[in-house]
Amino acid sequence: MLALEKDIISRVKDSLRPHLLPRRFHAFCVGGPKTGTHSLAGVFSRYRAWHEPLTEHFMQIIVERANGDLSDPAARNQIRRLDRRMWLEFNSSWINYFLLELLLEEFPRARFVLTIRDCYSWLDSMFNELLGRPHSVFQTRFYRWYIDSLSPGSHEDGDRVLAERGLWPLDLWLRAWNNHNVRMLHLVPRDRLLIVSTPDIRRDIPRLADFLGIPPDTLDAGRSHEYTAHAKFGLLSQIDPNYLHACVAKQCGDLMKKFFPEIQCLSDVPGYRPQDEASRPKVSSA
Repeated sequence: MLALEKDIISRVKDSLRPHLLPRRFHAFCVGGPKTGTHSLAGVFSRYRAWHEPLTEHFMQIIVERANGDLSDPAARNQIRRLDRRMWLEFNSSWINYFLLELLLEEFPRARFVLTIRDCYSWLDSMFNELLGRPHSVFQTRFYRWYIDSLSPGSHEDGDRVLAERGLWPLDLWLRAWNNHNVRMLHLVPRDRLLIVSTPDIRRDIPRLADFLGIPPDTLDAGRSHEYTAHAKFGLLSQIDPNYLHACVAKQCGDLMKKFFPEIQCLSDVPGYRPQDEASRPKVSSA
């Protein structure tokens, strides 16, 4: 009986929350991982913002839906209940990618922000993230499920360093980058989408504010560059440069020309440095 009473009280609170605490705006960041989703949540810290909220719960919904164990109506019902429970104004998470159609239908007045980063610095950041930070068992299983859905293929001589580090083939990573951004650009109506380049988050704060109808001075520019890498491993510079260039041209060429025409190779990436002191092998003094 106690559990039932708690559930009833929780449902009542959820139903009253929109009336007692109206949203000043409602938006989702739908950028890929390591494109500034964490930083954007920080920029919106004066609002009800959350970076990757209830990640494992949403991952479970995604996998069950993909496997046919959860219907779209049932998934929408869970999303609706979680939304009422969190009642966020800004939901910033790369896994919104997998729920995009449902979010567009369920929240017809919501707006979407796509953070996009050039594929070279994105690759470098992803490699540093995976090698430099621990991840939960559940998250690791989800990543494996996602990668398997993309048919990862095999390594070539040019990206053998990735195989040695236990990372998936270069072609797979670049396809994932392209698929994510193409999906967002194709599905989200133009009047509901704002595209922000990751390096320009701080500069684009006025555009973000105007897009969402809020005062620019309510956004925290000081938090526009959060969650930096623990260490740099320099793997990107160890991939055969001709192979890297060919793979980028094949998988990401169109979007790179559109959004980052100034970057045609790794050496064009502003501020790129292969490795830092924290990641270099220790040399014995003996």
